Amino acid sequence: MYRRVVVGTDQEVTQEDFDRLGVWPQEGDDAIVRDFLLKGRGFTGFVATANGQTAVSIAAGRVYDAGAQYSADAAQNFSIASYVPLIAGQKVIVRLIVQGQEVDGFVEARNNEREVVTSGGGSTVQQVPDTKARAKVRNAVVAAVVSPSSAAPVAPATPIGAVAIADITVGTGGIVSIERRSENEAPDLYEVARDFAEQQEEIGLIKQTIRGLRNDMAALASQLRNSVSLETIAAVVSDVAGIKDRLQIPDTGSPYGADNFLNNAESDIANFDYYSRIEEGIRFPYANYSRPTLSLQNPNDPNFAYAAQSLICPKFTVVDGILIDKQATTAPLGGTTYQTMQLTQMTMSRQVTRYGDWYTVCTNSGFWQSGRYDPSTQIFAIDGSTYQVESITGWWAGHQSVRLRRFWSDTLRDPYAVYAPVTQTIQGVIKAQSFIQSQDRWVPTIKVGLASWAAGASITASIVECFDNGTPNPKRALASATLAATNFKTFPEFTRFPFTKPVFLSKGQRYAVMFATTGEVTASLAAGSDFLGGTLFESTDGAFFSGDLTKDLCFGVEYCRFDVTRLPVQLNGINLDGGIHNIGIVAGMIVPENAKAEWQLQVAGSWRTIEPTADDGVTLFGQGTTPYYDFRVMLTGNEWSMPVIDMAASQITLFRSASTFKHISSPYLMASGVTVSSIMVKVVVENWDSARHAITAFILHGANYATVKNHSVSVVKTVVNRPEAREITWTFTGISPAISGFKVRLDGATNNSRITYHIENRTHSAA
Repeated sequence: MYRRVVVGTDQEVTQEDFDRLGVWPQEGDDAIVRDFLLKGRGFTGFVATANGQTAVSIAAGRVYDAGAQYSADAAQNFSIASYVPLIAGQKVIVRLIVQGQEVDGFVEARNNEREVVTSGGGSTVQQVPDTKARAKVRNAVVAAVVSPSSAAPVAPATPIGAVAIADITVGTGGIVSIERRSENEAPDLYEVARDFAEQQEEIGLIKQTIRGLRNDMAALASQLRNSVSLETIAAVVSDVAGIKDRLQIPDTGSPYGADNFLNNAESDIANFDYYSRIEEGIRFPYANYSRPTLSLQNPNDPNFAYAAQSLICPKFTVVDGILIDKQATTAPLGGTTYQTMQLTQMTMSRQVTRYGDWYTVCTNSGFWQSGRYDPSTQIFAIDGSTYQVESITGWWAGHQSVRLRRFWSDTLRDPYAVYAPVTQTIQGVIKAQSFIQSQDRWVPTIKVGLASWAAGASITASIVECFDNGTPNPKRALASATLAATNFKTFPEFTRFPFTKPVFLSKGQRYAVMFATTGEVTASLAAGSDFLGGTLFESTDGAFFSGDLTKDLCFGVEYCRFDVTRLPVQLNGINLDGGIHNIGIVAGMIVPENAKAEWQLQVAGSWRTIEPTADDGVTLFGQGTTPYYDFRVMLTGNEWSMPVIDMAASQITLFRSASTFKHISSPYLMASGVTVSSIMVKVVVENWDSARHAITAFILHGANYATVKNHSVSVVKTVVNRPEAREITWTFTGISPAISGFKVRLDGATNNSRITYHIENRTHSAA
């Protein structure tokens, strides 16, 4: 206790002194718990055990919240009979939660002296009884939140301000299992001290081992200096250089280095003589290319919806999906807490499909992982498209790749990506209604029940994803729509918010509809038990959302029911003067799990899908002399899940390769005062045909790197277990005078532009 009451002899004691005697010790206890034990929330006790099939006995316990202690002093019985599912095979998860509440307690009578007027005009002092609460009691209250019924239920989110103590799995026969949420238990200082002592003992043993390893390494270093061959050292240097390149450690100042050609960082692309392309390796440049956009051959085809918004979306019928339409009461949707919030509007994820001889797979493939990712700006680029990467881990986990000879397909599994992000500002009183999406569905419209409103009011409704804790995430918004009061409808008729484009909602995910309201608007509320799949939230400061489990809006989420489940979409044909050898398609699209989108060309009178083919020398483009192909995409799915493609966010690349290339590296500079007179350059070449292909290396040095040095020796080796790959090494000796910097130039050629190779990586070392 950091404050105490001081009372002197014969001093008057006031009510304020007694109040301090009660409050100050409690504040000190709270500070001790918060500073030395538990800053957040946790619990002790509350052991839950089954009491029959439909009841749980919960032992006494305490819960801590930011230092404050709340207690349930007696054991209690908790019934789960109302949560037992009725359908065979279905289960629910009942999450027991505990939350602290401070209430008045210990209601007792006390006599108070009061001056009472007598009948003769005088007064007398009497004892007057007074009954009221004599204490403030912090109680721990146990409640429950329940998941939707399912064969494989997902545990419900814990409301903000509460602590989960146990998860109870309930089947049609009652309790199946009880799992204690031990991760939320308050720490036991004795256990912490014991664990710390054990770790200190282990660290001492590790230190002893490290000392021994240091001695062993010193001995090994001595042996290496006396026994390792120059060839072994060269191989180690090559491997270390490759590792440095993967870790993006600069080669500047080092006598050795490497480039896996996953980006242009070490290529002198501004050089007038530069003539090549970096695409997971050095590749031959384009001899001719075209980049048209996707477009419908007949945008007025009645089989499409949203064609005017540059969307390839099959025609559909709007049906009710989630619908809460029984009003229990009303509450303001608007109010006085006016806020401004930034939404990050996401777009459809990308699918990259590439086909042609040019696209022979490179074993250093780093398309999504590191190929064109800039960690300093968190930007990923591909064929003119840029992505804002929010999470490295999520980015890597969110893609799937198919890489076969002549065919590449890379797709983001996350339906929406932060691609060329757009920030939208919403203003008003911000509330949100969350819900769980049970199946993959396209959503064209959401709707809400409004009881009344004032003239001039407006509402912006936005669908957003939710954080793992169930609260809305404004940084991942999918779509927004705004309506003025003149378009509002009085409940029971719903006010509908149609989106410019349909929104795809993934099964098992939690979403929320955020409402930004200006003006006075009253919404219809359902009874708290009518909808267990969501929560009504209110933003308190433009960032933090507070949930209320007892309230839900009367609202609806409408679905698209597609009229056609197999639809050939005729697109404008593709054309390239002189013939098409290779095609690359970058499409903004969402293909649900049970659907498929196949890009097709009409070849020799029949439609052929752009897909992997047998490695027999015959490709989709035949001899590569055809300049024009009819083009379409075949959409297949079911009445609820069909692919949708954003033509405005899509692009096609058509090209033929050149028959020569010239790649020039950026300068490699030695450390201050260091010069070299010999250099070794090694490359790994894939898809090599010695009868058709040629390649040689040069060293550029001197003023403006204008002096060209030819190699002294070259060695060609077949890479182990890779018959189509060659390791080619050039050695440059006798460089005089010695140089402090140089560039590497690689010249390549093929006698047939249909049959090309690519350089996987290059390493160099200088002495």
